[in-house]
Amino acid sequence: MFNSIRTRIAVTAGAAMAFTLLIAMGMTTNAFTEVNRQISHKVTDQLTEATTSHLRFTASEESKIIANDLFPVTRSLSQLRSIMEQSAFDGAGADALVNHFIAALKAQDEAVFAGYMVFEQKTWPIETEAAAAAAFSPDGHLAPFFSPNSEGGFDALGMESFTNTALNANGERIDDWHLAPYETGRPFVMEPYMYPVRGKQELITTISQPIRLNGKIIGSLGFDLSLHKLQGQSETLAKELFEGQGNIIIASWGGATLANSKLPTSVGKKVPSLLYKQWSDIQDLATRSEIGMMTQNGQEYAVTSIQTSGAPWVVIVSVPTEVLQKSITDFTHWNEEMNSSALEKGVWAGVLAMLAGVLAMTVIATSLGRVLSNLVERFKDVAQGEGDLTYRLEVKGKDETAQLAQWFNAFLARMQEMIRAAKETALQVDHHAGEGKASGEMAKDKLNTQLNEVNSLATAINEMTAAAQEVANSAVQAASAAGEVQVSSRNGMDRMDNAAHAMEALAEQVSDAQQQTLSLAQSSANIQGILTEIGGIAEQTNLLALNAAIEAARAGQAGRGFAVVADEVRNLANRTQSSTEEIRAMLARLEQDTQSIVGLMQTSSQQAADTKGETEAAQIALAEINQAIEIINDMNNQIASAAEEQSLVAEEINRNVVIINDTAIDVTDTMTQSVDISHELSHGAAELHQELNKFKI
Repeated sequence: MFNSIRTRIAVTAGAAMAFTLLIAMGMTTNAFTEVNRQISHKVTDQLTEATTSHLRFTASEESKIIANDLFPVTRSLSQLRSIMEQSAFDGAGADALVNHFIAALKAQDEAVFAGYMVFEQKTWPIETEAAAAAAFSPDGHLAPFFSPNSEGGFDALGMESFTNTALNANGERIDDWHLAPYETGRPFVMEPYMYPVRGKQELITTISQPIRLNGKIIGSLGFDLSLHKLQGQSETLAKELFEGQGNIIIASWGGATLANSKLPTSVGKKVPSLLYKQWSDIQDLATRSEIGMMTQNGQEYAVTSIQTSGAPWVVIVSVPTEVLQKSITDFTHWNEEMNSSALEKGVWAGVLAMLAGVLAMTVIATSLGRVLSNLVERFKDVAQGEGDLTYRLEVKGKDETAQLAQWFNAFLARMQEMIRAAKETALQVDHHAGEGKASGEMAKDKLNTQLNEVNSLATAINEMTAAAQEVANSAVQAASAAGEVQVSSRNGMDRMDNAAHAMEALAEQVSDAQQQTLSLAQSSANIQGILTEIGGIAEQTNLLALNAAIEAARAGQAGRGFAVVADEVRNLANRTQSSTEEIRAMLARLEQDTQSIVGLMQTSSQQAADTKGETEAAQIALAEINQAIEIINDMNNQIASAAEEQSLVAEEINRNVVIINDTAIDVTDTMTQSVDISHELSHGAAELHQELNKFKI
C-alpha cells in the first residue's frame, strides 16, 4: 500500500501535521502552564504580602496606641524629674518638693493613680522639714508615697522601707522601683503586678527615673500606672482583625501578660507556655527595626515592641494560619479549575484541527498522485532508449504535465548539445593535462633545490641573531648594573652630605650646651652668695630669738607665751641654717659636675669637628667615583644600543629569510598539488571521453 506516492504523501502529511500539532500543543500548554505558574506565584506572593501586611499593620497600630498613651506619662515624669533636680540644686524646701510632685500628679491622666519620691541625701533647709513632716520616713529620709484621697488630691505619707532586696514572684527585688534607678542611673519599668486601685484589683506598673545633683544620684521618683485600659484596647482592635479571628497579646519584657484579647483571665500571669518557650526568639523579633514574623502551632505571629523608657513591652498579634491563607487557598483552587478547563478545550480543538488537516492532505495527495502516475509512464518511455538523447516526449494539452513534457524535451536537446561539446573538450583537456604534468615535475625539482639553499641560509642567520642578542643582553645588564652603582653612589653622597650637616649642627649644639653649662656654673656661684646672705639672716634671727627669750624670761608669767614663740623662731632659724648648709653642699657638688660636663663637651666639640672633616673628604671621593661611573654608564649604553641595532637588523634578515623559506615551501606544495591535479585531470578526461561515447547524439 505504501508503494503509492499519494498514500505516502497522505500518511506522511497526516503524521507530520499530527506531530506538529502535538509539538505546538505541548509548547503552548507548557508556556501556558509556566505563565500561569508565574502569575499564580506572583498573585500568591501579593496575597501573602497583603495578609501579612495587615497583621503587621495591626501590631504597629497597637504599639502606636500604647506608645501614645505612655508618651505623656514618661514625658511628664522626665519633666518632673528635671523640676526636682533644679529645685534640689536651688536648695528648695522639703515642703516645696512635695507640693511640686502633687501638682504634677494632678495634671496626669487618670491611669496615673499614684507616685513616689525618695531623697537619700538632704538638699533642703532643715527648718522646712516641719511643714512636710508626714512625708519623711522613720529614718529621716524624704520618701513620700503619694496616694489619692477622697477630695481629688493626693496625700504624701513617708514610706517605712524602700530598700527591701527580697525577690518577688517576677524575680525582681521588692523595692527595685527605687533600687534599680538609684543604683544604675537608668530609667526602670517594674514588671506589672496586681494591686488594689480604686477599690478593685488592677494590673499596674511603676515607671521610675533617677534624681541627680551635680552628676551624683541622690534618689529616685516614679509614677504608678494602671494598665487596665490595655485589655479593652486589645479587644476592640482584635474585633476588626480577620473578622474577629485574630488575637492581640501585650506582654512585659519578662513575659508577664498585660492584655490578651482572647483570654482576659490571663492578665497578670505569664504568657501562654507555647509562646514562653520561644520567648528569647520573640524578644529578638521585637527589637528589630521592622515588625518580625514567626509561625508556630498553626498560628502566624507579628511581633513588635513599645519603648517605655526602660525595659520595652512586647506586642504580639496572631491569627490562625488557615485564616491568613484563606484568600490564597481560594485563589489557588479557582486557578486550578480554570487551568483544567482551558487545557481541556485546547486539547479538543487540537484534535479536531488535526483530523481536518489529515482529510485535506488526503484529497490533495490523491489529485497529485494521479498527475504523477501519468508522468511516470512518459519518463519510462524515455528511459527505455538507453541513453538515446534523440528521443522526445509527446506534448499534449497545456496543463502542468504538458509543460513538464515540453521542458523535458528542451532539456534533452540542450543536453545533446552539451555532451557533443563536452566530448571535444575532453580530448583537449587530456592533451593539455599531459603537457602540464611534465612542466610541473621540472618546476618541482628546481624548487626543492632552492628550498635546501634557503634552509641553510636561515640556520646561519638564526645563529648570528642569537649571538647578537646575547651581546645586547650583556650590554644592557652592564648598563643597568652601572646605573644601580651610580644611584647607590649618589645616595652615599647625599647621606655623607647629610652626615656633614648633622656633624656641623652637633658641633654647634655642643658649643651651645657648653655655654649653657658655664652659665649654670655662674648661676650656682650666685646661689652660693644668696645662701651666704640667708645664713647670715638665720644667725641674726637666732640671736633675736635668743634675746626675745631672755626678755620673755624677765617678764615672768606674762611673757611665757612670747617665750614659746621666740623658741619656735629660734628653732626655725636653726632649721634654716641646716637647710642652707645642705643646699650649699649640693651646689658645690653641682659645680664640680658642671665643670666635668664642660670638659666633656669641649672634647665632644673637637671630635665633631674632626668627624666633619673626614665626612667632607669621603664626600669628595664619592663624587669622583660617581663621575667615573657616569663615563662607564655612557659607554655601556652605546654598546647596548649598537648591539640592539645589530640584533634588530639580524632579526629582520632572519624574518625575511623565513618568509622566503615559507613561500618556497608553499610554492613546492602548490607545484606538487598541480602535478597531482594534472595527473588526475588526464585520468578524468580519459574516463569522461569513455562515458560520453555511450550517448547517442
